[in-house]
Amino acid sequence: MTTTTVTAAFRTGRSLVTDAEFHMLAAFCADEYGLERCVADRVVDQALALVHVMGSTGEGAAMAPSELVDPGWHTLILHTGWYAAWCEEQFGYFLHHQPTPRSVRAA
Repeated sequence: MTTTTVTAAFRTGRSLVTDAEFHMLAAFCADEYGLERCVADRVVDQALALVHVMGSTGEGAAMAPSELVDPGWHTLILHTGWYAAWCEEQFGYFLHHQPTPRSVRAA
């Protein structure tokens, strides 16, 4: 009898960038938003994962980060040159940030 094992590929946001890039982004996020570094690491990891899904699926307009992850996306886009090059490499286009007004988010 032959047994086949299927292993799902598990990717983190962190795996989408180099270690140096991740450390640069997480350090900035921690400093800019007053977060403990371990929290900033998780925020940036999740922001990278979300942006990657948004850019890869074309669902960018239909998705938005949670309030906890939003500083991570802001961290990415504040590094404009890096973010533009990363988007081009990952998706072939620049994924714009379209903010949702607080009044709409609360509804």
